[in-house]
Amino acid sequence: MLAWVTWACISTGNVDDSASSAVSSALPTFSDLGWSCSAEDDTWTFSAEATAWTAGADLALSLDATYIEEHAMASEKAADDGSWDQLVLELDIVADPRDQARNNTTAFLCDTNTEASLALRVALLTPDTAEEADCRIAGGELDWQALGYDSCETRWETE
Repeated sequence: MLAWVTWACISTGNVDDSASSAVSSALPTFSDLGWSCSAEDDTWTFSAEATAWTAGADLALSLDATYIEEHAMASEKAADDGSWDQLVLELDIVADPRDQARNNTTAFLCDTNTEASLALRVALLTPDTAEEADCRIAGGELDWQALGYDSCETRWETE
């Protein structure tokens, strides 16, 4: 009986690798980027769509280069073949910056001044090494490189 169990567990070498070879190995780039806030719900929502799988995205926010928040955007949904990835981050608004918690809350209020001036830097991360694959800057003008971030010159223009 033991011989039968052992024989049944031995691989024949005829493993179908077509599913794994069909997975995209392309570096992710941005296909969409969006953000909005809700004063009623006291939240900010950030979303990104990528052209391939990611290891998430790094998000940096600032109004004045003095106070900077850093958050991580996680994949919410992705294609089985690795051809796209959707990332979302929702942050609750707190009144006191000392209460701000990475990936959970933000001290940036939802008002017309903040919406018009908030500067964003978003970087997609490669799925294998979590290094920056693509980045975008958006919103208010800010020299992110002078603040110690990698160079990112591509501006995401909103409609």
